[in-house]
Amino acid sequence: MTWRRLASMTILFSVHIACMSVNPSPMPFGLRWQSGKANFKLWAPHAASVALEVKQGEEVATHQLTRQGDSFEKDQLDISPGDSYRIVLTTSDGRQVYRRDPYARGVEASDSFWCVCVEDSSKYKWRCDWKAPTWDQLIIYEMHVGSFTEEGTFEAAEAKLDHLADLGFTAIEVMPITEFDSTHDGGWGYNPRQLLATHPKYGSADQFRHFVDQAHERGIAVIVDVVLHHPAVEGNILWDFDGWSQDNNGGIYHEGAPDTQWGRGYAWWKSEVIDLLTGGCLVWLDECNCDGLRFDSALDIPTDVAQKLTHRCHELFPGKILIAEVTPENPRAIYECGFDSLWIHSSYFDIIQQHRALGRGHHGGGDWASGWDIPKLRTAFGMHYGFSSTTQTVKYFLGSHDQCGCRHGGGHYEDYKEIGGQHRYAV
Repeated sequence: MTWRRLASMTILFSVHIACMSVNPSPMPFGLRWQSGKANFKLWAPHAASVALEVKQGEEVATHQLTRQGDSFEKDQLDISPGDSYRIVLTTSDGRQVYRRDPYARGVEASDSFWCVCVEDSSKYKWRCDWKAPTWDQLIIYEMHVGSFTEEGTFEAAEAKLDHLADLGFTAIEVMPITEFDSTHDGGWGYNPRQLLATHPKYGSADQFRHFVDQAHERGIAVIVDVVLHHPAVEGNILWDFDGWSQDNNGGIYHEGAPDTQWGRGYAWWKSEVIDLLTGGCLVWLDECNCDGLRFDSALDIPTDVAQKLTHRCHELFPGKILIAEVTPENPRAIYECGFDSLWIHSSYFDIIQQHRALGRGHHGGGDWASGWDIPKLRTAFGMHYGFSSTTQTVKYFLGSHDQCGCRHGGGHYEDYKEIGGQHRYAV
């Protein structure tokens, strides 16, 4: 059995992914382009008034928005791509606060309220006449843009795409690229502050589109890791968004939400919140022509919400793969929630335990090495119980960021004690 055939049983996938974005997926809020002009709409039911400040060079103009039910809006804004803008909101008790646009496609900097007006994505000139690999051909490279190159940018990563293609990879799964709080997760991106804007240190939306286009030129699909079960702990732009909150409930985006181990969850029961989370999916599949999504910690998303997200993505972009991280792996995420495949952690642990049994690798088994465990290897490489197709599992054996990324300086992790207590590669 060749390596490529072995891989097709594990980290690969079937079904053609759409070549180009052909279905419109208009966002209900934020800056929206229409006939070359930008309209703006903001959900802020408790605000007394809302204005938009637009910065063009050194000049700042203020545009008052008109209330329409629970929202504020203005059509035909005098704003151009490259201009900066921010929300000035007057709360019901008379306070004036600055806010970012939750639907912004770009932000100036992590410590700024200024968002960046981005060109209408439909005007981007795609160069590649792209036909993606079928799922059973995908050999996935997980990429952290910030550490993949010394510069840590989309542009710098492009220069190494030939290397990845030469290694035989047919897909890249980029770890979260939305603007995030880097103080709590070491810069991994799993504390998002914006769901539709690229992280400014990585580059702009157009620079990411160019990265995707260049990857496609080399026969490489692009999958984006999205974090939709919680926002950032520090600098959460949605907290008390329109000035209203009750008993420190977080306001309109978090009212009635549970606390998670990563911070407060979302108000899943509100359609406006679902709209934002859906936007956090469609921006990559539609505006950036990406080939799929990986949903981080998908079981922390309520089943009915996951169903709405996957249904919308499949409806607009059939054939683009939706991968769920579920620990421990449970096929119900496919059959009940609508995902296409699961990100399987257990194969890594099976392989490390095999290394211990053979007395090989960093974890070495020593004198008590017991030899090959064929049933365990069969599970690691083959199909797990409850799945009906090998394309329903994404398997890896050298470790993903969760297994390799050590924040303890090589120290002990209690939850990894069964394989030596440390985060490292299997070999």
